[in-house]
Amino acid sequence: MTENVHNRRILIVDDEELARQRLRRFIAEAGSDFIVAEADGGLNAVAAIRDFQPEILFLDVEMPGLNGFEVLAQFETRPFVVVFQTAFDEFAVRAFEESACDYLLKPFTPARFRAALERALTRLADESRLKALENTLARRDGALRRLTVKQGTTWRVLDVADIRCFLSLDHYTCAYFHDSDRLREAVTDLSLARLAERLDPEVFLRVHRNAIVNRAAVRAVTTTPAGDTELELDGGMKIPVSRRHRRALKLSLEG
Repeated sequence: MTENVHNRRILIVDDEELARQRLRRFIAEAGSDFIVAEADGGLNAVAAIRDFQPEILFLDVEMPGLNGFEVLAQFETRPFVVVFQTAFDEFAVRAFEESACDYLLKPFTPARFRAALERALTRLADESRLKALENTLARRDGALRRLTVKQGTTWRVLDVADIRCFLSLDHYTCAYFHDSDRLREAVTDLSLARLAERLDPEVFLRVHRNAIVNRAAVRAVTTTPAGDTELELDGGMKIPVSRRHRRALKLSLEG
């Protein structure tokens, strides 16, 4: 086992309790003192990653709520390495192998687990491979479909199509959506630049350096007395349109 691995933080994410217990046993048998935490699903995994700040993430692919791909999509940067646990077919496994730190094809042996752990320990600083992984998953899975947001002290999962707009306010990215016939505000960790990369361009449009809107939410385009362009969204929100984005908005609405 690689030297200086004591107190490395490992997060196990799997919705099956027996699978989590098995990984805990394998980690204990690896012969080093790791700090281990668990999450039993995608939403809990997002919260655990933020709170526990793991260095190694053993991540199940198929889970209710958020799958493993969607868990990764919630983070602007990821200072951890990922080892997937997957029952996917050989074609998908080969895709993971090209960019993930490693994968474990279920069911796997203790020896195979130790090899994956060793590989992860040698690549803790390899952020470039995680970036390549995200690009691979983005091409395979397409646009971001679900997003974790925080309302007060509560985390929840939203369908991205239900979000009316994203605004950058005071170093936070706020998502606005309707809930119980009221417009609600929540916060996401993703920047507008990151969202612009991951959102479906057929659904969302960047209209300002501080704003992305859902095209379906636009109810009117108006001109202010000062000559500026504004969008009125369903629910009454008004969003300014910068000059550099006016042409793209015009072409989008005409299309």
